[in-house]
Amino acid sequence: MAFGRVRRFTLSLAVGLLTVQPHPLWASQPVDTAVAAPAAVAPDAQAPKKHFLWKFEANGGRIYLLGSIHVLNESVYPLPEVMEKAFRESDALVVELDPMEGGAEVQQALLAEALYMDGTTLADHIKPADLTAFKQGLKEFALDFSEFQSFKPWFVSLLVTLAVVQQMGFDPAYGIDMHFLEQAKQNGKPIIALETIETQVKALSSLSDVDQGLLLRYTVKDLGLLKETFSQMIQLWRSGDAEGLHALFSEPSKEWPEFKKIEKVVIDDRNTDMAAKIEGLLRGGKRCFVVIGSAHLTGEKGIVALLRKRGYAPQQL
Repeated sequence: MAFGRVRRFTLSLAVGLLTVQPHPLWASQPVDTAVAAPAAVAPDAQAPKKHFLWKFEANGGRIYLLGSIHVLNESVYPLPEVMEKAFRESDALVVELDPMEGGAEVQQALLAEALYMDGTTLADHIKPADLTAFKQGLKEFALDFSEFQSFKPWFVSLLVTLAVVQQMGFDPAYGIDMHFLEQAKQNGKPIIALETIETQVKALSSLSDVDQGLLLRYTVKDLGLLKETFSQMIQLWRSGDAEGLHALFSEPSKEWPEFKKIEKVVIDDRNTDMAAKIEGLLRGGKRCFVVIGSAHLTGEKGIVALLRKRGYAPQQL
């Protein structure tokens, strides 16, 4: 189903970009216990041959590159020992953004870009038909339109997706990146951020009203498929299936060419910048454990491929 493919892309944006502290809107949503989360897998049972983890070595340096899912639940823990061991062996943790830093300042920076400051509302920036469809979609998940009307379409897309994921029983507090950030804080391991909140937010806030409207339009089309999509994404991650996960995320741009522009701004351009910074760490002989949203690692424009093109040999563990 075509719209379901766009939902997959929107989900990748939501779990890959919004790594700041959870907004009260979705943090307060009740969990729908009728929607079951993926079953827990025993640590020694059904162990995959490969994980969503790569190792690069050069110039005496070593980089472990782990794909993250930013919104999960306790069923994925404990993580495979190969991931925990790689973290322990590393001298520093590298993440897209450290959401534990900044506190209120980070929230304010995000909201400054996400809110309309000129007195207009969401209804002034999207088509009437899209507004009607959006309101109807919210009703199906007991979400109140008044909670969204002051935000720009790009942020509303993330809010809606994460609110529904929260109802499914998932939470940013269980994200892979948060797991290792907490360990690093507890153990005094240095934390390096590849991006700032301004960098992440700019990726979507810079989109035109037309592009933001397009993103929001398809966000609400098939929220009912989110459970299936999210479960599929987790299983692909568990099995280290980079090709499968890339196919899951890239189908929308094949179906709708206009999504290629959004994909370039939000994913591809950031991949180029992050790959260059990771290469700098490797060339400098650093031993780092890098955790980045899984959507950034896959495909020919993904960080693993970009580092391979720069002459580094990735080993999937």
